[in-house]
Amino acid sequence: ANTEPYDPEPGRYKHLRIALCYRKTDTNPGKYLEAAMVRSGMKVDLHTEEIDWRKVPADTAAVVFVEGPYPALEVKGLNPGIPVVYWTHHGEHHIPTNLRLVERYGAHAVLLAHSWHLAHRFPVPVHRFTFGIAPELVNASVPWAERKYEASMVGGQLRRKGGTYARRQQLVDALETALGENNTAFVSDVTAQEMADIYAEAKVIINEGGTRHYPITMRVLEAIGSGAILVTDDLAGTDMVVDRDHYFVMEDDVAAQVKRLLADPERMTALTAEARQAALGLHTYDHNVDDLVEVIKGIEAPVGVEPVRVLSPIAKLVDEDVEVQRL
Repeated sequence: ANTEPYDPEPGRYKHLRIALCYRKTDTNPGKYLEAAMVRSGMKVDLHTEEIDWRKVPADTAAVVFVEGPYPALEVKGLNPGIPVVYWTHHGEHHIPTNLRLVERYGAHAVLLAHSWHLAHRFPVPVHRFTFGIAPELVNASVPWAERKYEASMVGGQLRRKGGTYARRQQLVDALETALGENNTAFVSDVTAQEMADIYAEAKVIINEGGTRHYPITMRVLEAIGSGAILVTDDLAGTDMVVDRDHYFVMEDDVAAQVKRLLADPERMTALTAEARQAALGLHTYDHNVDDLVEVIKGIEAPVGVEPVRVLSPIAKLVDEDVEVQRL
């Protein structure tokens, strides 16, 4: 494994023009991919509402769709033969929608951020395409031993009782009770920058992804990139992203586990530095751009051929509303 941070060559892809299609929000990982694409020298044409193939420049090397907030982008016209890639970052509970969007977008390849066991569901080639470290966002400048939060997590429904994130709420209650509310930061509804600021002051970051699809969340590399200890659900495939020695699987008594880790500052300081160094050498969004270019190179897009659509009468009725879930 590479142990040196990645220092990509400036302007290495200045010869490529890419159309990037997604609804921009503060939390959509598409914005980090976009920033890395711009850093690489790519000419990025951004589409946030629709894409009209009749208006796409002829020198466009590929069109990249990123799963994002609904409604999904509209597609007009006929693809003249430009490779199309679709990056999905939800799992089980979004698979019906994403299958329909593969058809709408005419994708020639799908990039999966996690839940790689779903690859066989897609009718086109699938590539592993994890979340990454956004170097413009994460901050590890505060020494581990001097951080003010002993445990932290930024995520939804931290205070709600029951539902999909009931386990998450139990973890928050247990850790706030064991460590004290002043020594923890469990918050929702903050900006990405506010999240990064909190994580920069956190010694331990808890990753609980909910029970709907057990994702390898963005939080995994946000935690390690921030120089914190990652304590996470035992999620299938995590050890394919992060070295198994660089994180801890959550135990039943997570409060006792966190206390035990906090009691060993010398070891934790060394481990966080080693984990971050390794992640920066393998998993930044600059790496993702390199991987994206390789995927694009391997696509031979048919010219002027619409996606094959074999729909039942009922499916046709709901197809325009691709957001209908689990139908």
